[in-house]
Amino acid sequence: MCSPTNFLYEPFSSDAVTQNYDQNLKCTKCGAYYSMACSLREQNVWTCLFCNQSNSNAELPLVPSNTYTLTSAKKEILSRRTIMIIDAICDPHELNYLVSILCNNYITRQQEPLSIITIQQSGHVILHNAVNHKRDAVFSINEFMTNYNLDELNASYFEKKISEINQESYWFDKSTQGSLRKLLREICKIANKANISSKRDKRCTGLALFVSSVLASQSSLSAYCHIVSFLNGPCTKGGGKVMSRERGESMRQNHHFESKSSQLQLSKSSTKFYKKMLEKFANQTLIYEFFIASLDQIGILEMSPLITSSMAVSQFDSFNDERFAMSFQKYLNLRDHNAIYNCHSKIMTAKNAIVVKDFPKYSLNPKNLSLPLEISLGHNSAEAPIQFQTTFENRTEKYIRIETLLLPKANRSFGAQNEIVFSMKKIASRIIDSFAYSSKHTKELMKQLFLLPNQIRGKDVDMVNLIQWCYHIYRSPILSVRNTSPDERYLFLHRIINASKDTCLSLCKPFIWSYSDLKHDWIVLDVPLTRAQILQDDKTTICVDGGSYLVLRRGKLLEKEGRELCCKFLNDLQRFPQPLYVETKTGGSQDRFLKSKIIPLDITDKETLGTEDMTFNEYFNLFTDLSRSK
Repeated sequence: MCSPTNFLYEPFSSDAVTQNYDQNLKCTKCGAYYSMACSLREQNVWTCLFCNQSNSNAELPLVPSNTYTLTSAKKEILSRRTIMIIDAICDPHELNYLVSILCNNYITRQQEPLSIITIQQSGHVILHNAVNHKRDAVFSINEFMTNYNLDELNASYFEKKISEINQESYWFDKSTQGSLRKLLREICKIANKANISSKRDKRCTGLALFVSSVLASQSSLSAYCHIVSFLNGPCTKGGGKVMSRERGESMRQNHHFESKSSQLQLSKSSTKFYKKMLEKFANQTLIYEFFIASLDQIGILEMSPLITSSMAVSQFDSFNDERFAMSFQKYLNLRDHNAIYNCHSKIMTAKNAIVVKDFPKYSLNPKNLSLPLEISLGHNSAEAPIQFQTTFENRTEKYIRIETLLLPKANRSFGAQNEIVFSMKKIASRIIDSFAYSSKHTKELMKQLFLLPNQIRGKDVDMVNLIQWCYHIYRSPILSVRNTSPDERYLFLHRIINASKDTCLSLCKPFIWSYSDLKHDWIVLDVPLTRAQILQDDKTTICVDGGSYLVLRRGKLLEKEGRELCCKFLNDLQRFPQPLYVETKTGGSQDRFLKSKIIPLDITDKETLGTEDMTFNEYFNLFTDLSRSK
């Protein structure tokens, strides 16, 4: 039996010519679309590549390439609403910075209905009325019925309370922008009056998310609703709770996944709550997105069932962080100009048609979309035709993107780096989908990683280089928990799943950019797993791109040019969330940390740090021993 072929599907990585929809480009028998590989006959007839059906046309069907996009106008403009959840339990200055950014960036360009929900220190969640603040809908976790119905996920209880007043009065529009600005200033004043308690605050994040989902579900079923949360800390009360209010008790850490600790049980209970909540509103078009300002964990790992769209979560040290301001600006630009909705994809083969189940219905940044697919091609030929049919829409147009290509049969590699990215995405998905964060599951995945090089053997494969890539995966937060919290690890895995091929590779093994006098341009160096000579050089300026961070390592030469290169990367709209940017001089503490990210441990480092992590030589020897034992 022929095993499936691995394939990285990146439908929007390159631009395609767009033309008006033409029904005659579609096969009348199997539904495949015309491609340049189809044979043409006289009398304007073309033969389907997949079923050999003859299709007639008034004119010969012409497309510019095997990748093209057909478009048609929509009867109705896609309706969209936004609900913002503001965590008001934070430092007043922090809230002031957030409100300032919202006023300067979002409200000035507001084109759609907006609702505001705040999380208050007292255990209250307030749905603010756009007309009269005295008619706000207040939900208190301190009330038995609110707490009980939240645990039961009883939407009707909350619907009744919201519908006591005309629900449209909870939505701000262009005519109420003045009231919206006034409300945001009032929220800041309330935070300034907050009292310090001996216990942690009653932060009811789960209640706020459920109320927002109920409100969104009462709007038009055809409308997409973005539920954008600005959070500062973990949920400590009600459904979704991940942390005790007692200051002496800590939040779950990596070691809690190794036993049946109370922290782990709380984590599983919270995850179950959000999973059931997602199922509750499965028929609604809700998009949950998170901006987090916290130096510590807030429980985003447990909220992962809600995070179904690409790049839906970003974390920063503070809302006063320039990275947050730039990320939020990019988020708005991507949402207004790049985001696509109602996405579906189907693969046509000579054997059958397969629906791509993991294709996200909404993508904020489609150019970075990269999906690992296993495609069964049959047995008959050395190469087999396949066709991707991806339908999507923006606010005014419907599209179908057609891409026809020949895939090699199974057991023929489609590139070592592609296989590495394919494996990274598969491992990350498996960990998140099965909530497999214990060391037992990690060891099982490690065994699969050791087997990978043997599965990609071929004439053109550099086996040592491939093993080096596997070693970088081993060192990354995909499989390593050293110096990484559960929330940080989840964010890394989420980024791997939703990142482009190049970003995945840089997250695993940072790209080192250096200026080439020969090419008169900046190039990526292939730095081996040794004490790279360039990192011992204090004259050369280099730029290190680690996917989620950019570091300018200043040397005596080309410092200005290196900074310009980093600025180019930072200003790229596709780099979302905004990478952390650091400048360091050679020999400093940050420079030593940078070297540790690029160059793996040797025996001396291992003894000095007292770590159990394998050096590359140990990893290579273990792989060799396992290969010989087979």
